[in-house]
Amino acid sequence: MLAGGLPVTVPAREFTATAGGYEVRLPAGVEAASGPVCLTFHQYGPGMRWQENVVMVGAATAAGDRLSVTVERALPDWSLPSDRRGRSFLEHGSQLRRRLKAEAGRRSQPVPEVRRPA
Repeated sequence: MLAGGLPVTVPAREFTATAGGYEVRLPAGVEAASGPVCLTFHQYGPGMRWQENVVMVGAATAAGDRLSVTVERALPDWSLPSDRRGRSFLEHGSQLRRRLKAEAGRRSQPVPEVRRPA
């Protein structure tokens, strides 16, 4: 799905697993478009104490308000398990910064900077 040539993030109304991927029903008013696609499935616990994430990329074929998605590969997992000490997801910043630095180094890229509003 593209808006002026840019990717668009939308929630799915529903989805069904298929042999090679998923059939995804899009929200009302969202026009389906064939092309590259990224699917993200996630869930999290109370207070963001844990989260599970699955991200897959592939190709989509549009049909009305539905996408037929063929999954090509899953991206590395970035789930955070439950912390028995009761810490929340947001308190794992040092772990995430180390992982971000290592991944950026692996890709020979600078570590992204978060831009804060002025």
